[in-house]
Amino acid sequence: MPSTFLYLLGAVAAVFGVLALVKGPREALRLWRRFGHAMGDALARVVLTVFYFTVMVPFALLARRQDALGLAGGAPRWGTVSPPATGDGAPSAGDAARRQF
Repeated sequence: MPSTFLYLLGAVAAVFGVLALVKGPREALRLWRRFGHAMGDALARVVLTVFYFTVMVPFALLARRQDALGLAGGAPRWGTVSPPATGDGAPSAGDAARRQF
């Protein structure tokens, strides 16, 4: 007992077969390509939607639970740094900036 999909496939094939006999094979091929493009777009939307909700959403939820950068809790904060003293032979701020290494 054939499924509904096979009946639908047979109907589409019959329509394009009759179209090829009536309008010619070039016109049937042009319409077949437009039909295939529309079906491909629809199928891509369905497949990508399923992929998003079965792969990307769980991954994002798991990644949100982890603290990969260590930002939560007692993360160190930026503080103020006092400039180096310029007495007793220490280089001035300009000299220290020129010789960074």
